[in-house]
Amino acid sequence: MTALTEALQTMSDTLAADGYVLHADRAGDLVRVAFEAGPEACEDCLVPKAMMERMILDALSRAGIPAAGVELSYPPEA
Repeated sequence: MTALTEALQTMSDTLAADGYVLHADRAGDLVRVAFEAGPEACEDCLVPKAMMERMILDALSRAGIPAAGVELSYPPEA
């Protein structure tokens, strides 16, 4: 498990309970995070992107992982 995966594990587990899979990787100083909706995903369970970005940056900071920013990709809205 990578440090990035470990830093976001709690968030990933929470989202999995709502039917989402979190994918994260690095692109230079940015962290790219994509959310994949499963067939039973709770459409109302994802927080607004600005809030999610702050939550991710906070989790990374607590884990000692520097990031200049977060690039988010949410599933298309139905």
